Formats: sequence, C-alpha cells, structure tokens
Amino acid sequence: MKIAELVNREREAAAVLTRLDLSIEDAKQLLHHSMGEERITVMQVSHRAVGIQGKTAHPLNELIYKELALKPGGQVPNDMWRLEIPPEALPVLETEHLFIQKHHVLAGSEEIFNLMIQTTAWQETGAIQKGNIHAIPNWFVMSWTPLGRQHIIKTLIDLLAK
Repeated sequence: MKIAELVNREREAAAVLTRLDLSIEDAKQLLHHSMGEERITVMQVSHRAVGIQGKTAHPLNELIYKELALKPGGQVPNDMWRLEIPPEALPVLETEHLFIQKHHVLAGSEEIFNLMIQTTAWQETGAIQKGNIHAIPNWFVMSWTPLGRQHIIKTLIDLLAK
C-alpha cells in the first residue's frame, strides 16, 4: 500500500487486495471440500540441494498452509521456511500431492533432480506412485505479488479441485 500511496492509487490497490482476499477464501473452501485430508508438499530443487518448503516465514508457505489451509505433508517443517537436504538423504515423503520447481537449471538443478528421482524414497512416495507430481514455475517469487498469488491459486484449483 505504501507504493500505491506514492503514486496516488490507494483505492485501486485496496480493490486488488480485497479481490485477492475473496479469491483466497473461495479457493480455501473449494480445495478443502475437494481434497479432504490429502496433503501437499512444495519442493525446490537447486544445483545444491532439495528444499522442502516449511509452513512459515515466506509468502508462499503462508499462502498454501495458512491462508488456504491446505494440509502439509509429513516432512513439511513447522517452524522453518525451508528444509534443505541432499537428494540422497530424501525420506519417503508423506504426501498425496507434490509440487516441484527446478531452480537454477543452468547451474545444475537437473542433476540434483535426477539423483533424487533415483532414490528408493522417491519411488516409495505416495504422490509419485499416484502420479500427483506437478512441475511449477517460480512460485517462490510469484507469491510476493497479488497477481502471482492469483496465478498460484488458479493453478492449485485447476490441479486439485475435483
């Protein structure tokens, strides 16, 4: 809102934020009804490690686990923004839906991803066995803006609402 004040567009900014709040509430109800107890995990694979997004301290985490109230997978950290682990240390993920972004592909995230998918834990993960794995764009950056958050919400509805 501070930027909107500087350019004299407070009313427009307030309207955008109100629409976003309504969209979040509608999506929350729809996804809750659709998914029941199914869990979601968001990962970012970089050229160094596999990151499992936590429940706090980042707008993406807050959107998914707090505002939309989606149920976190078993390994989603409660009090961290992200847990980074080497691919060979990946546990069996207790989740029905897995969203993955490959970050820094040119730097080598594809190599880390390939190491991860060769592990026994990966093969035993329910979301993988059911085909509920989704490649995502950089939601980590998108989650900072109303337009990006709207895109994330629409994608979640398109993929998860039955």
